[in-house]
Amino acid sequence: MKRMWLPLAACLFAASPALARSGPESAAAPSVPAPVAPPVAPPVAPPPPAPVIMPPPPMIQVQPDLTKPLDLSQASLYVYDFLDVREKAYQPKVLDELERQLLAWLKPRTKAAAIIRSKDTPYIQNRDANTWQSDISSEHEVDRVPVAQAIASNLGAERTFGADYRLILFPSAFTYSGSWRFYTIRFVLIRKADFRSWQYFYEGSHLVMLKEAERSQSRAQKIIEKLDAAMTAAGLVQKVAGEAAPAGK
Repeated sequence: MKRMWLPLAACLFAASPALARSGPESAAAPSVPAPVAPPVAPPVAPPPPAPVIMPPPPMIQVQPDLTKPLDLSQASLYVYDFLDVREKAYQPKVLDELERQLLAWLKPRTKAAAIIRSKDTPYIQNRDANTWQSDISSEHEVDRVPVAQAIASNLGAERTFGADYRLILFPSAFTYSGSWRFYTIRFVLIRKADFRSWQYFYEGSHLVMLKEAERSQSRAQKIIEKLDAAMTAAGLVQKVAGEAAPAGK
């Protein structure tokens, strides 16, 4: 008997009448996935408008009136004493005596005078001792003494007093050499109305003694005498007739 080999396609049609009836054109088309829409980006906020940069206000500069001389004779003077930042070096009794003699010397030469130590200004009083001590790097040098801040914190008292001038005492230098002490005190006088200023440097020295007083009266008197001579020569104060040289009690 002779075997007949049918092609594979004929076998498939014979085995499946449905496939034979439907034919290739009636077969269901394969499903195609729907296209995926691309993600929609969120709306981008418009860039902020460029900032409007206003020009800085014109600087108000007070020009000192050079035609009007400095004169304390009819003025109220507020004194800021920063020598207390070297209180141990100058000795407390010397500073007390200097302030006493300075006020006594100013009394007949000004309309009114008041004095405050830096440690008594609101700015220094509001700081703790450790922070204040950090302004003094060592016993030999004074760094970062907050002069401007101390004065600014006391402006209310100045206005109440009616101050026309400020006088600032500052320890510019203090040098140790064996038993001797050499120091420079800077005096700065400022007219508040126009910030015209005058300054004087006092150069002093003294021998260290065992007692705290260290001739406080004579040391303070020497400073006042030199200041009196400098201010009188500059026309800042008038000589008081018949007045004896400042002296301690």
